[in-house]
Amino acid sequence: MRSILPIIFFLIGFFPSLSFAQNPAPIPLNKHYFEIDPEDSINHVFNKLVSYSKDSVKLERIFTLTNKVNRIIRTFPPKDDFKEKIIEQYDAYGNLEWKSTINQANSKYLTTYFFDGQQVGQVLHEGNNKYQIMRSGEQEPREVVLNDFEPNPRTPQKDWNQFLNKKIISSRTHFPKEHQTIYVAVYVNENGKATSVEWANPLDTDEIFANLFLEAVREWDHNFAPALDPFGNPVGKWRNFHLHLGGPSVINTVVFK
Repeated sequence: MRSILPIIFFLIGFFPSLSFAQNPAPIPLNKHYFEIDPEDSINHVFNKLVSYSKDSVKLERIFTLTNKVNRIIRTFPPKDDFKEKIIEQYDAYGNLEWKSTINQANSKYLTTYFFDGQQVGQVLHEGNNKYQIMRSGEQEPREVVLNDFEPNPRTPQKDWNQFLNKKIISSRTHFPKEHQTIYVAVYVNENGKATSVEWANPLDTDEIFANLFLEAVREWDHNFAPALDPFGNPVGKWRNFHLHLGGPSVINTVVFK
């Protein structure tokens, strides 16, 4: 298959060899890649090691509890309107599954999927819910408004947003004093049914407000369109949904997980 775009002005895929100074203390993560309390052994799935290069590049290496590399994240210092992050995801055998290059300044990104060492799919987010998607066997990208590599509510986006806002506003008695972003992880199976809805970032937000978001998502009764793999087959997959709540009105960059 062809690459979606040979040159993408906001993504940089090249970086020099770097020397990193490492903080040896591992950071425990849950299965959604968010940090958890060190005493939370039940939800402890990964360990993260963080180090920095002399050029202030942040390197995060994420390992399974059996010390196999699961994910590598490189975050580069911001330059003008560009803030690059590169995420590489590996399977249990050490093979590269996908790679994302992200401009955190505007949430534009390019994700490439691999199978048996070969490129089998790409999704380019151009901003404003505009995507170009290609899969194995396709010669030209499709322009769409949703990334179907991820599960999506089986309804127009505005209906999903209105449903959540109505549920949360009607249940809320007060706002948190400080702004916080709540992440809820939803596992959607290959049939489009949400089988698990979990609070993903417990260290970052208050439970009383997270529960409002959790209950609203659990009451969604229109199901979801399941994620499609690089060959177009429906697969079970987690997806994070976020909610900005409280504090002054701000525009936050969504965390890529």
